[in-house]
Amino acid sequence: HSVGTHSTMLYNASGGDITATLPASSGVAGRVYTFKLVTKGGNDLIIASNGSETIDGSTSNFTVDTEKEAITIQSDGVGWQIIGKYLS
Repeated sequence: HSVGTHSTMLYNASGGDITATLPASSGVAGRVYTFKLVTKGGNDLIIASNGSETIDGSTSNFTVDTEKEAITIQSDGVGWQIIGKYLS
């Protein structure tokens, strides 16, 4: 699903992997999102950048694969920067 304007999103992946697609960073410079995998159920939360934009300098998707793990990212207007990881 596409990420809207909510700043914190909680996910239950018990029904299968979930992909959260970030908006274009150029239009939301300064926006902060926190993603938390509340229930894993054997599946992952995949955070996908928009097109060729990067997440912390990488063109790869970021995967949250541990239950209760969370990540906070912020748009710098060009890509997305990881500003916090919360491990369980």
